[in-house]
Amino acid sequence: MGREALILPLRLTVTGVRGPESRFLGGIIVGDAQRELDYKVAEVSVLFTDLIAASINNAQLLQKLNTLSIQDPLTQLYNRRHLIDRLEEAIRQADRHCQPLSIAMADIDFFKRFNDRYGHLCGDAVLREFSVILKSGVRAGVDIPARYGGEEFLLILPFTDLHGAGEVSDRIRRAVEQMMVQYDGLKLSVTCSFGVTQYQPGESIQKFIDRADEALYTAKAGGRNRVYLAE
Repeated sequence: MGREALILPLRLTVTGVRGPESRFLGGIIVGDAQRELDYKVAEVSVLFTDLIAASINNAQLLQKLNTLSIQDPLTQLYNRRHLIDRLEEAIRQADRHCQPLSIAMADIDFFKRFNDRYGHLCGDAVLREFSVILKSGVRAGVDIPARYGGEEFLLILPFTDLHGAGEVSDRIRRAVEQMMVQYDGLKLSVTCSFGVTQYQPGESIQKFIDRADEALYTAKAGGRNRVYLAE
């Protein structure tokens, strides 16, 4: 008896910079070193391997579609729709466990003027850099940074009271103040303002967000590049 085995490559289709590409993930060995390989077994094994590859591809596609549905494409932060879902969840948890919950609304100062002067592509670069600082300034897996719309962002800060949220916001504000955005040979800087408020049991989600927005307006009216706490 001959010693035969069939090695079946497991290839996945991924989307690269040049379009769909086939990548080798590994292989499956079918056969017994002491027995002759049966043709039907080999045929079924090939079909089974194709099924595994298709299932993995479908799972990856589903994960990608799910990410796109909750993520802002420019900043890679959560989008507004997912933000609302997560804030509702955070409010339920705060009510259930009597824990503090705060939010911080952030806005890049004079962003429209910046866009008009340097162009929207430069403005996009600023938003991306700002988002990196925003994300790095909060607790991974606990706090939730999201793009609320335009140049406005919102942080959900569970287990955090008003003054703790104010400290987080001011730390981020100071980091943004030191940020330098390089674009088309230029080195540009921006500042940002924050409005911070703590959840009051029983208030609606819209009222909660509106109070943060009002606090942000107060911060901007007071000179910008500052944090205002809505007591």
